[in-house]
Amino acid sequence: MAEVTAKLDRTARGRAYCYVVMSYDHGEMLFGLLRPLVERVGGLECIRHVDLADPAVELRQSMHEAIDGARLVVGILDGAEESELVLYELGYAKGKGKEVWLLAPNEYKIPASLDGLFVIRYANSIGGTPALEKQLTKFLTEFFRRQSPLWSMLIPREPAPSFILASPSGIPSFSSANSRSSA
Repeated sequence: MAEVTAKLDRTARGRAYCYVVMSYDHGEMLFGLLRPLVERVGGLECIRHVDLADPAVELRQSMHEAIDGARLVVGILDGAEESELVLYELGYAKGKGKEVWLLAPNEYKIPASLDGLFVIRYANSIGGTPALEKQLTKFLTEFFRRQSPLWSMLIPREPAPSFILASPSGIPSFSSANSRSSA
């Protein structure tokens, strides 16, 4: 587990990140379009599982940890037959309550297991790239605008119960509370 966390931190350069789910043999063009947009608009690093691949770490463990720590998960469904692994990763992210977006060509039929996720459709042609870039910029801008500026400080990568004390001066200390009750 520590190996995956260390590799995630190195790959994401210590920054919050967007995890991109895609087939190993498809989607490179879309990833090449998405990566600079996510960094420019949201300041997030954009990583894929292939960036984290480590033969010493079990595949499922590394995917789970990467998805658990992601601020946004984007699935590239490029019209080819999606691997079971891609569908598993997207289903896992959905089940964990992550913000999950799908990029899919206009003609692509979204699998029923992914119904209800946000889908950005695009024309699967050279002329469709500028329109997709415009759509992605719009949706990324809206997504990051919805986020509080304090988000990254308040929501840690591995959330655990925590408390924020805004003004401790108005809260009586244990000793002053005891002295009042004994009088």
